[in-house]
Amino acid sequence: MAVSRNRKKPTLNTEEAVLTKSARRCALCYGLDGNLRRRRGQIAHIDHDRTNSAEDNLGYLCFDHHDEYDSKTSQSKRITPREFQNYRDRLYEAIARGLHHDRSNRPKDGVSSEVRSHDQQAFRVGDAILSEDKLYDILRKLSGDHTYFGNDGSAIRSFTTHYLAESNRFVLEDILEPLDELLKALSALNEFMIVNFFRHPLNHHEDRGALMCMHPNHNTDRGGGHTEEEMQRYQDYAEKLDGIIEKVAEAFAEYRRTVKRTLLV
Repeated sequence: MAVSRNRKKPTLNTEEAVLTKSARRCALCYGLDGNLRRRRGQIAHIDHDRTNSAEDNLGYLCFDHHDEYDSKTSQSKRITPREFQNYRDRLYEAIARGLHHDRSNRPKDGVSSEVRSHDQQAFRVGDAILSEDKLYDILRKLSGDHTYFGNDGSAIRSFTTHYLAESNRFVLEDILEPLDELLKALSALNEFMIVNFFRHPLNHHEDRGALMCMHPNHNTDRGGGHTEEEMQRYQDYAEKLDGIIEKVAEAFAEYRRTVKRTLLV
């Protein structure tokens, strides 16, 4: 459906609400670079529809980002309306918390001490659920003998669920991208584990829960896999698992490097 070219100017009250909530800080400057300096700019329509001047469809952008957001000739991936809206909402939260006034504690990289402290705590909570040592211990066991303990599987699921909640996510965008790649890889691993691993009836670890084995009915070491077809099927599962484990290890390494570089933890 074609969008009408007739601009519907926001009401004075709506404009004032947007300018006040943003404190004339650009949503994309903050969302992309953590920049909370005041910028000369104008109000933009998030859905590019100039007839939709509802307050929730508006955000303040500096002139450069306004031109970039409205540009239709850019060869690179454009900022999406969903991104703009998320950055605007995070900006409003930062302004409401007074982070734009906290100049004495803001380092040269534009990140306030409060934001850095928030993200350091967010990392520590996640690390308590699934630390680097614990994850690699789980991956080594999965890759080595295609087993894991039930409590270890729960840790992977808890870590993923924790960071999928918006309230637990990082503020700094530099960390969010590698985190999301890690969550995607862990979700794929978790799905594979749920579908292809089964409780071994003779094994239970008091502290770590039941031992889960990958398709024991196709594994000669666990009483199955007596036919060539079964053994080949097991090998196919093993190769798929190895590929998933490799992606998790790579994603976690990149996430951890970014956290260390950005938060110094």
